[in-house]
Amino acid sequence: MLKRMYRASPGRTAEPTPEELQELERKAQKAREEEERREEQERLDEERKARAFAAVSPAFEIDDRLLMTINAEINKVRVSPKLYAKSLEELLEENPFSGKTFRIPNTSVTRETQEGEEGFRKTIEFLKGAPRQKMFVHSDGLSKACYDMIRARNAGKAVKTEEYLQQYGTITEPWEELVSYGFQTPEDLVLQWILDDGDSSRRRRNTILNQAIITLGSCVGPHPKLKRQFVAIFCANFS
Repeated sequence: MLKRMYRASPGRTAEPTPEELQELERKAQKAREEEERREEQERLDEERKARAFAAVSPAFEIDDRLLMTINAEINKVRVSPKLYAKSLEELLEENPFSGKTFRIPNTSVTRETQEGEEGFRKTIEFLKGAPRQKMFVHSDGLSKACYDMIRARNAGKAVKTEEYLQQYGTITEPWEELVSYGFQTPEDLVLQWILDDGDSSRRRRNTILNQAIITLGSCVGPHPKLKRQFVAIFCANFS
C-alpha cells in the first residue's frame, strides 16, 4: 500500500528505495501511535472527569418547602422592590439597631454588621428607586448543578462551578453564583444578600435586580459545620 501511495505522488517516476519505504512506514507508525495516545488521553480525561463529578458525600433529601420559600423571597424583592423597601422600614422600627448590631427577624439571634443602620437605610432608599423586574424563570439543569456542588463541597472538594454547569447545559452571560451558609430563615438569607453589608459593589443585590438576568436554579442542603447552605445560579439563559 505504501508503495502504491508513493508511486502516486506527483513528480515521482522511479521506484522508491528500501530506505524511503522504511521512512514512510516509520512516519505512518508514528502517526498511528500518536492517534492511539490521543485516544488514550481522551479516555483518561473522561475517567478523571467522571471521578471528579462522582459525589463522595452522602446524597441528601432536598427540603422542598424551604427551597420554595427562599426562591419566593428572592422573587419578592425582584418583582416588588418598593414593597420590600416598605417591609424593611417596618422591620427597622420593630428591631432597631444597637450600635451596628440588629436582631434577625423572627429569631433571638443578633448579627453584627459593618455599615450599621446607615447601610440599612441606604438599602431602603435604593429599593424605593429600583424598577420592577419579572420573576425568575426556573431551570432544572441549574438546580441539579447546585445539588451536585453542595455534595462536592461537603466532601471537601474544590469546586469549579463552570465544570458542573457543563454537565447539564450551556450558560449564557451574564451569570453569577451566590452562596449562603448558616442562614437562620429564608428572610434572613435574602436580607443578607439585599443589604450586601460591607461589599461596595453590591454584587448580590445587583444580581437579583439585574434586568439581563432572568433564569434561576438553586438548591438547599446540609452543611457539615454551619447546619445548612443555599446555592443559587443566576444567568441570562441556560439550555
